[in-house]
Amino acid sequence: MGNLLWKAVRLKRWTVSDAKIGLASLSEYRFTSIPNQSLLDIAFAIATAFDRTVYDSLYVALAVSAKFQFVTADEKLANALAAHLPVKWLGAYF
Repeated sequence: MGNLLWKAVRLKRWTVSDAKIGLASLSEYRFTSIPNQSLLDIAFAIATAFDRTVYDSLYVALAVSAKFQFVTADEKLANALAAHLPVKWLGAYF
């Protein structure tokens, strides 16, 4: 969410002040979180095998370990991984 708010500021869709308020309001919600240490080995293997960032690969590693489909708006990521891992591009659904 932090990156989403940062990008909104960067694209001048939100002010820094509004983004900080949005970021602060996130503490009101109880999001399920998964420690990424347990996913790091899988994520690193994905990142090195497919020339992706570890950051992006952590999401894919979570989907792989949970046996779920990972749906992303990142078309380049989906194109690079879809033939090998449970990754789909969001645009394919519309």
